[in-house]
Amino acid sequence: MIASFDATDLKWSSQIIRPDIGAMTPVYLFHSEDRKTVLVDTHLPDILVRARTFGALQVDPEGLAFSMQSGCVPPPKTIYRDVFVLNIGWQAQIERDGDILRISPRYDYPFGTQNFRGTDIADTAFLDELLNRLSQATQQALDPAMETVLFHSAGKDSNSLALALTENGANVRLVCVEHRGDDNEADLSANLASKMGFAHQILRTDMSHLTDAPAKTALHTFFHNAPLPGNDVVSLIYPLTRPQLPSGPLNLLDGGGNDSYMLIPPTRLDYRKWRGARAIGPLSQLLRGRVVGASLDRWLRSPAEWTGFSGISQRQFYRLTGQNFDTRQVWIDKWAAMANLSDTDRLTQFRAGIVAAEMHLRKTRNFADAIGGRALFPFAQADVIEHVLGLELVDVVDIPNARNKLFLRDLLQQRLGLDSDAIGKRGFALDVAELVSQYKSQIYDEVLTCNLWSRTEAEAYLNTTFLKINHQNWSGRNSAAMLIRLFALSGWYNHTKYLI
Repeated sequence: MIASFDATDLKWSSQIIRPDIGAMTPVYLFHSEDRKTVLVDTHLPDILVRARTFGALQVDPEGLAFSMQSGCVPPPKTIYRDVFVLNIGWQAQIERDGDILRISPRYDYPFGTQNFRGTDIADTAFLDELLNRLSQATQQALDPAMETVLFHSAGKDSNSLALALTENGANVRLVCVEHRGDDNEADLSANLASKMGFAHQILRTDMSHLTDAPAKTALHTFFHNAPLPGNDVVSLIYPLTRPQLPSGPLNLLDGGGNDSYMLIPPTRLDYRKWRGARAIGPLSQLLRGRVVGASLDRWLRSPAEWTGFSGISQRQFYRLTGQNFDTRQVWIDKWAAMANLSDTDRLTQFRAGIVAAEMHLRKTRNFADAIGGRALFPFAQADVIEHVLGLELVDVVDIPNARNKLFLRDLLQQRLGLDSDAIGKRGFALDVAELVSQYKSQIYDEVLTCNLWSRTEAEAYLNTTFLKINHQNWSGRNSAAMLIRLFALSGWYNHTKYLI
């Protein structure tokens, strides 16, 4: 339910707003243009609908720059002007200042290597209680009127959550996106679901499924109903496979939300990237706004930008929009502000607190909002977090060897025979080049009719970038990914009901 704060209401003078500790449910704020009203709610669509009664919503130029150059907007800002998000670690003070209201955001990340109490050990009793708390967190958050699906893979998070749901006989369907190539884990996912007694479904991603009439209709519906744009191919796979899912609103269960407190230790590759970024720093400052091509621009990234961000160059963004905004300096400043933290804590705050929160988890939230459903992240529930923080640090993460979630690895090995170390981290292996080729005419239509871009520059960018998508290298993969991003953002801007 929306809370409204008004400058003319003399019953209050100051209010602190914050999400739950794991931001299982972020908080959203709208600040009216006259600065006399602040709206607060945990449901973004409701905030946007109510905000429109104060006037048309607008895209924020800075939010647009981050969306295209980095892949996400750093909290508390969003793609909308005067709409803010309080995600993990963020709070805001609303206070009266004369006849207007001011919002003062504050950041204080609640987790780190120093937060583990060491009062528990990862024995059978601890693991049983973890599964019990995950099960309770899920049951409390589910809408019983909706069907429930769990996005499943061979990974640690979704299997631990599924294992917890076997405790209460939950009526959940496990769904796995079909991948191409050696990384296809659909068969393994099906075997695990069978072992745990769940119904299982493979969402087909061959082009005959992703380009048929129902998929195209679902994509257009997504553009219309989504409160935020999707910034990568996985964001669009959700609506493109929507016709294969149960109809109606859904409870969307996701195993994400635990990296924020289970921590992310840097790998040797992370350190190599950071060293290279520091070495090239002076040259990067000189060239950043002049380089157009992504292949060279990526080597000008700051250390912070090697934590999971990607996008077009600052110069290319200027060509498309006429706006010369350097996102790099914002990331440099945020990275410098965390200089007193350990490498693990700093990487965790970036990769979990920003990249995961506003890219990975946001995809599920955005899709749920677009279909009138619920996005549920039981690992982010406060009771689950409190239980895990009772462990010693060494039971959770092996920092020298860059291994995290050690007790989840043990849990799955013991109870499912799943060797997470042997399976490793599997990426999403869709043929993105083929997807953008199949949608080429729609991409041109949406991008060239979108008022965010210079039509001449957008057409030139599309022509050049489409020539690269079949290159079997980073440039080819990145070109296809950037076409998806431009398409998704343009389609959303052209059709979303929140900007009409």
